[in-house]
Amino acid sequence: MTNTLSANNRLPWLDVIRMLAMIMVIGVHCIDPFYISPTLGQIPEYRHWAAVYGSLLRPSVPLFVMMTGLLLLPVREMKPGAFYRKRIFSVLLFAAGYAVTYTGFSAAAADPASTEPEMELFFTFCSPNVAMMTAAVFILMQKIRISNGKICSILANLTKCGFGIYMVHYFLVGPAFILIGKAGLPIPLQVPVMAAAIFLVSWGFTWLMYRIFGEKARYVMG
Repeated sequence: MTNTLSANNRLPWLDVIRMLAMIMVIGVHCIDPFYISPTLGQIPEYRHWAAVYGSLLRPSVPLFVMMTGLLLLPVREMKPGAFYRKRIFSVLLFAAGYAVTYTGFSAAAADPASTEPEMELFFTFCSPNVAMMTAAVFILMQKIRISNGKICSILANLTKCGFGIYMVHYFLVGPAFILIGKAGLPIPLQVPVMAAAIFLVSWGFTWLMYRIFGEKARYVMG
């Protein structure tokens, strides 16, 4: 996989970023029960991991915005030396953005006097710290290389099913949260396991709809 258009006019590495952004969006929604639940919301460990994952996954929506903007611009190759210097910078950029996001939100959430706008101040998608994290992820992902045509085909199918995945996934958050709770998984694993499971089930359901109804499924699944 390179940064040039493939034979079918795709940017395969962009599909990888799209997949990551989808999983991140689902992960953000998997955190909702941690806050909504009147019992879990009072447990410090749940609040802590909600802040950890909530901060880590903030680039989700901005990544989609950056992907849209990228398609309007020419894509060029980067020399290896320049890429690795840029990658080191992006790691530091992400770390700095995450530190600000997590520290700011955690401090606001721990203060009973904080208002909702104050708690969201460090979480807004247009805030500088979230922009730093998003730019870092975007830079890092650009040099992913995959030579397997089957994987590229699967990623292309993911793009086709993307809107359907988005529509379906939120119906699964509540049931998945209940099942994960009964499974007794450690709290730090609950969000990633939920996000991965919901992503795969939503993708599978959308794929099945296209399999059964063909292109007519797009009128329902997007």
